[in-house]
Amino acid sequence: MLNSVVRATAWYEGALILLPGLFCLLLGIALPTSGLYYQLIIVLLWLPTLYLLVRQRQNWPNWFSPLMSVLTLFFAWAMLSSLWSNSDEPGRDIKHALMIYLTLWAGVLLADIERRWLVYLLVTSCYVMAGLAAISLYTTYIFHGLPMSVRLASFWQLSHSILAAHVFGFFLIVLLYFRPAGLIRQSAWCVALLLLAAFVFFTQSRGVWLAVGAGLVFTAIFKRERIYALAVLVGIAASALVVVLRPELMTGRGLSYRPELVFEGLSLMSLHPLGGHGIGGAYSLTLDSTGKVFDHPHNLFLSVGLDLGGIGLSLWVVIWGLLLLTAWRNRHSALGGALLGVWCFTSVACLTDGADIWSKPREVWFLSWIPLTLALSLGATKSRAQALPQRQSDA
Repeated sequence: MLNSVVRATAWYEGALILLPGLFCLLLGIALPTSGLYYQLIIVLLWLPTLYLLVRQRQNWPNWFSPLMSVLTLFFAWAMLSSLWSNSDEPGRDIKHALMIYLTLWAGVLLADIERRWLVYLLVTSCYVMAGLAAISLYTTYIFHGLPMSVRLASFWQLSHSILAAHVFGFFLIVLLYFRPAGLIRQSAWCVALLLLAAFVFFTQSRGVWLAVGAGLVFTAIFKRERIYALAVLVGIAASALVVVLRPELMTGRGLSYRPELVFEGLSLMSLHPLGGHGIGGAYSLTLDSTGKVFDHPHNLFLSVGLDLGGIGLSLWVVIWGLLLLTAWRNRHSALGGALLGVWCFTSVACLTDGADIWSKPREVWFLSWIPLTLALSLGATKSRAQALPQRQSDA
């Protein structure tokens, strides 16, 4: 028994080396270039994960939770689909898929550390992004003096309004669930939430507005505390002001072709109902009404179906359901509650945006792979559960 505890302790200390990589995964999106982001992920996350997997290879059978098992099937099907993919660079897509799979294994390994470390990392990341939101707001509307009708974006990799809104919306929903104690810290928490919410508001991304609204309503119902009900009321008031003062923000761009893209995507998917176009497959969606051509359907679920067919889409739906189940089973912890909120937010956001999940780390990861990595980190491996049966606290 003593030897088991010693091994578990050594394993716990070893898994801590993944925290800098996870921190980079969350915040590296704010770096100047995607190349730098990618290189840091290789050094700080993927190589340490590979090292720990090799070192602890005798524990592999214990690590295949239902979620990880279905994810493995999903990636196996994606690899098989490369046989019929019309991608110009199938080798690149396979390489990216393997890197994503390795990221998910990092989540599995992180289940062996105390959750308070993950909480500290997530909360710190949220406050850093709130600071970036403040800088973006100041730079755009005060320093450069642009009118507030201009759609807000951030810098470098976050220079696209809609994609940046997804990232900042993710951190907004996460931070909601980590309300601190004490007046000063609660004041800082409220300021950070307001900054993140202001950033999302001024991006004028209606799909993200809807996703954040769904996340806020869900949080208010789930938490049943006055401050969250107040947040919903503030959101409703802000929406009402937009409708009254700037109705064109709601109606001026119509539905941005989203329904037509869904119907066109479903029609295209029916041509390859089982296997899709293959991982990284190239296709185009032409709208009869306007003649405009799109290279993805602005719907993550449909994008998966076009890539991997009905089989891949079915596996993805099961994965998304297991993500919800994992979060629900951990709902009494702050981390599990945050994942529930994120699941609600991303599920709505995925209906109007999200494509090319087989990519290097970028914005779409905050709607797909990062929530799944966090869900896997909420698991408890059998080796650690047997060696250290006491319950871990995650604040």
